[in-house]
Amino acid sequence: MQFFEELKRRKVIRISIAYLIGAWLLLQLTEVLSELLNLPDTIGPIVVGMVAIGFPITLVLAWMYELTSDGLKRDHDVADAERGSGRVINVLVIGLLLVALGYFVWESRFQREAAGSRATQMAAGTTETDDTMIESQAVGRSIAVLPFESFSGDKDNAYFADGLADTLLHKLAQISDLKVIARNSSFQFKGSNKDVREIGQLLGVETILEGSVQRSGDQVRIIAQLIRTRDGAHIWSQSFDGSTGDIFDLQDQVTSNIVDQFQLSLSAAEQARLLRDSTNNPEAYDLVIRALNQTRKIDEMVDVRAEGDEKVHLLRMAVELDPNYALAWAHLSRACNDLAFATDSSQKFDRFVAEAQKAAEEALRLDPALSASHNAMGWVAHRRDEKLEAARHFRKALELNPNSLAALSGLALQIGQSDPEEMLRLLNRSHELDPTSSIVYRQKHFVLLALGRPQEAIEQLKLAIEMDPAEGMYYGDLADLLERQGRPDEGARYASRLLEQHPDSFSGQMALAESWLAASDYVRAGQWIELLLRNRDNSDSGKRLEVERLVAAQQYEEALSLLDTLETLVEPNVELLLRRLPACLGSRLAECSLQQTKQLQAALARLKTRGPVPGEYEYYNGLAQILASELSDPDLNTSALAAELLERPEAMSSNMFGDLHYARAGLAARTGDTAAALGFLEQSFLGMDGGILNRDVFGLTVEESLLLDPLRGEPEFEGWLSRYQEHRKAMQQRMQNLESRGEILSIATAERMATQ
Repeated sequence: MQFFEELKRRKVIRISIAYLIGAWLLLQLTEVLSELLNLPDTIGPIVVGMVAIGFPITLVLAWMYELTSDGLKRDHDVADAERGSGRVINVLVIGLLLVALGYFVWESRFQREAAGSRATQMAAGTTETDDTMIESQAVGRSIAVLPFESFSGDKDNAYFADGLADTLLHKLAQISDLKVIARNSSFQFKGSNKDVREIGQLLGVETILEGSVQRSGDQVRIIAQLIRTRDGAHIWSQSFDGSTGDIFDLQDQVTSNIVDQFQLSLSAAEQARLLRDSTNNPEAYDLVIRALNQTRKIDEMVDVRAEGDEKVHLLRMAVELDPNYALAWAHLSRACNDLAFATDSSQKFDRFVAEAQKAAEEALRLDPALSASHNAMGWVAHRRDEKLEAARHFRKALELNPNSLAALSGLALQIGQSDPEEMLRLLNRSHELDPTSSIVYRQKHFVLLALGRPQEAIEQLKLAIEMDPAEGMYYGDLADLLERQGRPDEGARYASRLLEQHPDSFSGQMALAESWLAASDYVRAGQWIELLLRNRDNSDSGKRLEVERLVAAQQYEEALSLLDTLETLVEPNVELLLRRLPACLGSRLAECSLQQTKQLQAALARLKTRGPVPGEYEYYNGLAQILASELSDPDLNTSALAAELLERPEAMSSNMFGDLHYARAGLAARTGDTAAALGFLEQSFLGMDGGILNRDVFGLTVEESLLLDPLRGEPEFEGWLSRYQEHRKAMQQRMQNLESRGEILSIATAERMATQ
């Protein structure tokens, strides 16, 4: 009792009470400031530690010292008359208690009113967003949906878990205020042991949705949970039970609960899209998610028939079960569109696009408010070169689903010619939603070419290969681009890397053939084309490449005969005209050249009604008119048209037809400026580091190019031609040396690998 009385006399008890109340208020203030100022997570533990350390120190000081009118004095030096009454400490304790009580009442009432307000607004579909509320929940505004684990005990049921996660992702993507990472990036972590904090950093999101599915007979249990990527904390978790017949209701329950956690303001249209399903048929839904679980590489789809494609087969079954299933029709359209993109047969292309269009039209008829329906029709229009129509559908798809990767990339491709800067902005947004995507790098390389930045375009394709080393399309693109930069040796190296991984790769064989053609080694180019045609006897791409080889080798009649076998129903068929015209020009056939030029001009006029036409097409057509007119009338003066073309910006570089130095040299010569013409020829060597540009824009060799005819016989030109031929011979020798060392795959090695 004496010790307790001594504690009271020295005011240790009152000071400890005041300290504890003050410490509690300090911790509350720290929590608020941490969230408002986004302070590090370590601030809270540091403050707690300091408070804990300070408490015993305060008690010791209270025991040892007394507050007097003269300040602090040691207790044993203070007379009883000098001791204060403790009124100051009493006031301090009471004041701190009142502050703490006020804060407690305010916080409780605020949280209760906020929760009630959110519940009311969610029911009415007009939730007001409060940034401080979202910060306090720490859910953020971005999410990645990871593949759900399957606990069904049957590997064949794994697709069901993936399908559920994919459906939830699709639903959440309809919300404009939420950034939702695309399936391609989030699903790559399936089976991964990566920590959610690392995944969040890789994908650039604040929240992860993960879960599991257990399916037994017709019973389903879904467990879903939201995890904060900043610290790995679990924000929300809930289980949902029902039957497979209730799967759509279960999906809506999960989605609604997730939206509640984000406290987002949803429009009426967003709410309707969020809880809407395209089908009430569980079996049809099951077929669709099976189809979406099918993965395909471009090389694997080159030769496939629609009847043999499992994805198309499953989707056809789905729409047969439920003909009103709009989303299934949209997926079917996209699956057929993918086959059209990959195929090497003109006839197959026409057939695939026709089925894709029919399915897209059905999806739009059934549900014009479905983003996927507009995406499907946009990609059909893209295949038909109807840029204006494609852009219209992609813009509508983005309006309905701001997180639509297909719409972002699709729209970007339509506006590349008219607004490359906007195209790059769209692709950057696309990459933000799909940060581990390799296809975005390929699309970026197109816009960088349009902006006249070929070296950056090359780097983008290298990044695509690094991201997805098994996709042959990127090697073919890179080999083609390097060839147009005068480096067929480097292109051949990349093509060889692909064939070493996949000996029967269509893209790899094409790229090797193109590399040898770019080096003017027509024998090796012919061997690779022969191998390609032998493996794929319906390869229209291989036949078109053979046409290019025949034109470069001055075998014009053979080229024209082969072109006759490549006619398709697609109109206007600009691609075939661009190959037929060089054969006519190389043959010096005036009537044939004039006829093809007129057809090309008419085809470009039709294309203009569908959207912007690449400037290179117009430039190419202008050059063709000059040469065809000169063949028809050798005395015709074409200097005026040549001068006009020479001023066009398309003359500086070309994305489609390679280097244009030879074209500019020919135009300058026709205006009478021989010195400028020779200057353009010299530029073809600059920055090449031993590289070579062996054909003009028509695919004719320097020796055969009609563009350079006005310069022939000039001593300076003949000197340049001699040096050019030395460069070409050196490139051929370099590639042969690389082949002998195994750095470029030989045809014999490729044939041996293909049979193993």
